[in-house]
Amino acid sequence: MLRRLGMVVALSSVLFVVSSCGNDSTAPATAGLRLDQIENALDAVEQKVGVGLEFFEINATSAIVNIFVATASIFQNRYLKDVRDYSATMVALFTLSTSTPAALGLIIGGKIADINGRRRVAALCIPLGAVLISLSFVLSSVGMWVVAIAGGIVGAIAYPALAVYRGELFPTGNRATSSFLITVAALLGGSIGLVAGGMLVDSGWSYGTVMLSFAAISLVVSVLILAFYPETANKDLEDLNPQDAHARFER
Repeated sequence: MLRRLGMVVALSSVLFVVSSCGNDSTAPATAGLRLDQIENALDAVEQKVGVGLEFFEINATSAIVNIFVATASIFQNRYLKDVRDYSATMVALFTLSTSTPAALGLIIGGKIADINGRRRVAALCIPLGAVLISLSFVLSSVGMWVVAIAGGIVGAIAYPALAVYRGELFPTGNRATSSFLITVAALLGGSIGLVAGGMLVDSGWSYGTVMLSFAAISLVVSVLILAFYPETANKDLEDLNPQDAHARFER
């Protein structure tokens, strides 16, 4: 019951933030979001697809994370050209210089997650990386480069810890479908972030304010991970998915 309530609160929070963007529009009012129907929707999909709440938790996580990641990726070039007056060459140099060190974070993240646990690594590094990257839209000169590099490394540390859940929490029979739907959720989250971010920038918000606001949303991800995600480090897949163990035994 607590997990279901958490999902309702998380989805309601994100939908509220998104629906609040552009509220000063003069367009005719439309029907409000039926937030009270989210729990019923979760019940219906769970019964139809045959998956547990971990499916919705990972989908929500992917969507919320990508609200920030997709927006930061697209906004970076625009910010460097429009605000910092960077040439195309300098934009390419900045992107290459700040993204390449992230490979180190992937290596470190996998090791740390196996030793200290995936939940703690992901819950800490996702919001921290988001804040650091957001600060690259606020600071200038050397500071901008430093926080962008640091944010890329910290965010990359979180990736191995979070990415394995999509394969570990689902039995073999549902793994491909679940992975596909999680990817769709991430794309939808990225689309929401780009549309909402673009509206906010067009309405007069600075790039830094938009990105820091989206970074704050990543705290919802930390709550989801710490409250509802199981710790899967150093555990066998058969322990996480008893269905697979039963199927193997029957064969």
